Amino acid sequence: GLLDQSEDITTTASKYYVVGGFRYHTMETDQSLLQAENTGLNSELEVLRKMKVTSINAGLGAGKYWVSSKKFFIGALLDLVGTIGTYDYENTNSSNKAVHPSLSFNLKIGTGYSGDVWKSGIGITADTTTLKTPGSSFIKPSSARFLLYVRAKF
Repeated sequence: GLLDQSEDITTTASKYYVVGGFRYHTMETDQSLLQAENTGLNSELEVLRKMKVTSINAGLGAGKYWVSSKKFFIGALLDLVGTIGTYDYENTNSSNKAVHPSLSFNLKIGTGYSGDVWKSGIGITADTTTLKTPGSSFIKPSSARFLLYVRAKF
């Protein structure tokens, strides 16, 4: 609703909700993930060449949006997601499996106009996942989406 007007936003409101699901991430490289000047700082990460992560995720979200008397709105949603992942690591000379927990977040913000006929706005979504690598390091794959929309409801 907040990001694409898939539902009407007519009054100021707050909401709390539960989020969850499954995720799969894979990373593969033929060279070290470390830059040359960092050689020797984390030998386990230096030899990592492939990582596959299958995870179960559950968390809580909260959101708030405000609607003016002239039907303009602004709002935000934040999800905090706990993850338990099964990791398959392959390095230059061996492979191993591990299970690690992590914490990730999603942030959504939007603003626009929610009239009776015309709806328009801008929505931005940022999604960051935390993945554990060997050697007590983390990789944080992130994605962002920008949405500009105009809708007519007749």
